[in-house]
Amino acid sequence: MGKFLKSSFILRNNNIINLKSCNMKHLLFLSTLILICSCSSPEDKANELIKKDLRKSLYKPDTYQPVETVIDSAFSPVDSPESFSIMDQMTLYNQEAEKQKFEMESEESSMSLWSGPYQSELGKTEYKQAKRKYDEAKAKANDYLYKAYVSSLDLMDKMSQKKTFIGWKVRHNYRADNNAGNTLIGDMVYIMDKDFENILFSMDAEEYELKHKWFELSGELMNDAKSTFDNLGLTSKEMLHRVDSLIASGHTMMEINEKGIGGF
Repeated sequence: MGKFLKSSFILRNNNIINLKSCNMKHLLFLSTLILICSCSSPEDKANELIKKDLRKSLYKPDTYQPVETVIDSAFSPVDSPESFSIMDQMTLYNQEAEKQKFEMESEESSMSLWSGPYQSELGKTEYKQAKRKYDEAKAKANDYLYKAYVSSLDLMDKMSQKKTFIGWKVRHNYRADNNAGNTLIGDMVYIMDKDFENILFSMDAEEYELKHKWFELSGELMNDAKSTFDNLGLTSKEMLHRVDSLIASGHTMMEINEKGIGGF
């Protein structure tokens, strides 16, 4: 043991190198070589993060095989987690509003069925029940439409921000077996921070492309809305305050959406 301590050895790639037998040039070269080997490329760092992330969700993690990784710059606002989160909220609120509108139509049909000058006691009861459900659905629809409107203003403000580099967009293809043992191809998009240390968010590549198309299509609508705000001399906060005032005076979001702010 003492002889080992008196001699200086390092282990690298299963080879023992006696440092005393190396001159200074060899040591400098060796140090540089070790430093180069220990550095990971951006692709290596991205793949390591992705591998750890996918192992949490794959049915058979041991079958995971990377196919291709493509790295590009990611910019706010179009690639920021906040923009996607606002858009998801807005979409959800609009979907829920549509469900409530469908419920309103259904209950309105029931009200028509049980209304009339010669209502029986059963008819009166059924009419009141349908009317109550109609009013509840209407209130919920207006509430969801209001939340969707607030989200649209938030998204408009977000999308008007200056383009800023936030990290890296990584598209990753891979193979892995599903629970039936069939090998499938996965295609994911990851947004990572500037140092490839954390995944900011991820989603299926097809979903990512659809959302970006939505951003492009909604860009014109947002520009139109901003033009309306400018013509009225209002900021988004002032516009929301005006909507709140209209609701307080007895108008509903369905009316406001139908007529537009300028219709009042």
